[in-house]
Amino acid sequence: MTPKPKHTSLILVLILLVLGVFVFGWYEYSYKRNFWLYAHVSCDPMEQNCFVEEGEDADPTYFKIIKMKGFAAPVCDGWSDGCAELSCDTLDPSQCQEYECSAESIEEFGFDLMCSADE
Repeated sequence: MTPKPKHTSLILVLILLVLGVFVFGWYEYSYKRNFWLYAHVSCDPMEQNCFVEEGEDADPTYFKIIKMKGFAAPVCDGWSDGCAELSCDTLDPSQCQEYECSAESIEEFGFDLMCSADE
């Protein structure tokens, strides 16, 4: 019986490693939904300090940002209008965070926007 060449074993190990990385990525992101979602949600400028974006028709749009774990977000068809707006009201702070407009949040998200308190 002749021994297998070393390069065959090395190729097999490399294929198994690539397959393992693929399976781990699928499990973490598709099955467990362990990723962050970022969404612009409505904001009342009379009660909160909102981000302000000038609209196409010159009416400003006020919003705040929600950062939520994928597994905490409700399952919804994003292409339809039947989805409820994301909210952190009932979620743990480790799963969901709301960002109102501030110098820190503008810098963190890299926006070139104004805050409603600055108007």
